[in-house]
Amino acid sequence: MTIIAGSPVRLDWSGRKAETWTWLPADEIEPETLQQIRDIGSLDVAVRAAVMPDAHKGYGMPIGCMLATRGAVVPYAVGVDIGCGMVAARTTLGLADLTLERIRAALAGIYKRVPVGQPTRQDPKQGSFETRQDSVAIREWWNDGGKDDAVLRTTRERADRQVGTLGGGNHFVELQVDLEGAMWLMLHTGSCAIAGMRRLSLVARRRGSLFPTGSSRISTFAPRPARRTCATCDTRCVTRKNRARESTRAASRRFERRSALSR
Repeated sequence: MTIIAGSPVRLDWSGRKAETWTWLPADEIEPETLQQIRDIGSLDVAVRAAVMPDAHKGYGMPIGCMLATRGAVVPYAVGVDIGCGMVAARTTLGLADLTLERIRAALAGIYKRVPVGQPTRQDPKQGSFETRQDSVAIREWWNDGGKDDAVLRTTRERADRQVGTLGGGNHFVELQVDLEGAMWLMLHTGSCAIAGMRRLSLVARRRGSLFPTGSSRISTFAPRPARRTCATCDTRCVTRKNRARESTRAASRRFERRSALSR
């Protein structure tokens, strides 16, 4: 699929609060994506919204969109993840330097060096390095108060093994050639678990309030730990993994229900 972005078009609707522009033709925006754009653009705290050519439905707002707010931080704005990274780096190589053999060798090198995927019950180490990467950034964060955060400190070991990994879902590493024949390395990488836990930590501190009191669209909700029957002791208990996963799902469901009721 090729997306050609033209001049931006201003979107308008009844109840709009944010000045909203789209670089994707309005008639090409998927209905569910367009509804999410209207939802976020009608919030009292919304100031500006921008719709990129690759916009598509997210959890609370479309992925591929920008939302500027006044007096509010929205950790849940895009899915369950606030720490993805995206980089496009131009190399010294060009189209004339590429051969099928060199491309295959480059991709094989990437696959060998960069873990891909997400941990599962069957393979909890999937997508991670076998040893700690001794990240300077994580060490600085840990020493600067990270170890005192009850939510985040449980992710230190996992995060240090996932620094430099790709993750799963829509994350990718690509070799691209631009219209001038220059080769680029482009990547979209995951948040290495720590960003998702950071989101939970922020919401816990705010006691579930996504927006200031009096917001017309979405008031407050707090992700609740989901109680599960433990397979080993056959008692109802709360584990860190289930708490993070189930609270995320429950929060997303509540977010969508409240958005639907407010319309």
